[in-house]
Amino acid sequence: MAALTGLPASGMAQASPQAAQKAQTSGNWKQLKSHEKKALAPLAARWGELTETQRSKWLAIAQHFDQLSPAEQQVMQTRMAEWVALNPVQRNQARLHFNTVQSLSKDEKKSRWDEYQNLSEAEKRKLSAGVLTTSKTAAPSPRPSASDRLVQPALRTLPAAALPPRTPIDQKTLLPIPASEQPSSRGNTPPPTSSAREASAS
Repeated sequence: MAALTGLPASGMAQASPQAAQKAQTSGNWKQLKSHEKKALAPLAARWGELTETQRSKWLAIAQHFDQLSPAEQQVMQTRMAEWVALNPVQRNQARLHFNTVQSLSKDEKKSRWDEYQNLSEAEKRKLSAGVLTTSKTAAPSPRPSASDRLVQPALRTLPAAALPPRTPIDQKTLLPIPASEQPSSRGNTPPPTSSAREASAS
């Protein structure tokens, strides 16, 4: 995964309009030109699964593939094979890692690389294994506290007279009945029902 951070900046740049247009028609591996197939060979098995954006970026990289030395071409294809083997979470982590590395100055990159080179093989394996595991969220998940550490809230009871009067609820809508539609407290007569209104209308 660490090898993915070394992709050339031109390969990570936005795809050209021609490559984007080509990607829309090149969802099928067979439609690619021979030099594109040669450059993108590690992606052949999963080409149809890639999004249009991903295909257009890979096609943009393929346009510059022939300009690379054979050693650089080998490195590029090795990285493609590593990338296609990653699951979506690992790809996002690689992308974030790449962006982090790109924001570092040359001196910082060199010092971090030197630190990495000074690690033992066991530490390198441990670090590599840690990178490939799923990342933890920023917010910790709630853990139940010990019962002796919980504070019981004080219960206060109020007499019914101290409570505010309840607003009547419309049984059909379960919304409070506005004060203008509430029955007057003097007569305490409920509003006529629809059947009563129909009977009085006839």
